[in-house]
Amino acid sequence: MRHKGTVASAEVVLSPTMEYGVRTEWAVALHIQSPTGDSSDFMVRELPCLSREQAVIIADKWNSEVCPELVGHFAVSDLVN
Repeated sequence: MRHKGTVASAEVVLSPTMEYGVRTEWAVALHIQSPTGDSSDFMVRELPCLSREQAVIIADKWNSEVCPELVGHFAVSDLVN
């Protein structure tokens, strides 16, 4: 069982955005167990990345700790341009 507020998984997503004056196209979506809801409630927060490759590396690092079955799932060659 995960504790409330814990990151449950990370996912690479195409998410064009402008943050702090930097335009990015890729992000890591962190799926977080809601700190105020029950065990089926999750929040999603995006972490903008400079490149698809960076997003894959970051997602794999998170998933190696919290959701090992997803490590390598978002391989760069598998993602749509």
